[in-house]
Amino acid sequence: MTDHKDIWVFVEIKKAEIRGVTFELIGKAKELAKVSNEKVCAIILGKDCSRYCEDLSYHGIDKIYSCENELLGDYLTETYSITLVELIKKY
Repeated sequence: MTDHKDIWVFVEIKKAEIRGVTFELIGKAKELAKVSNEKVCAIILGKDCSRYCEDLSYHGIDKIYSCENELLGDYLTETYSITLVELIKKY
């Protein structure tokens, strides 16, 4: 495991829109990143999540980890959890 300490924000999508709480969390993550000298990263999972990446980049995200797959189209705790664990292991 690496010693990376970047701040990750899970992007929540509902009814084809990024939920407002995601932007609130990004704001708080940016505050934390400023004092800790870390990067703010967005994690977005879904079947068509790439269309949200541009919007996220406008909000000051340093990195976007996007995992696009048909199996992630509808939220299922097990599928999302497995995917998120693999992202954590990889990055």
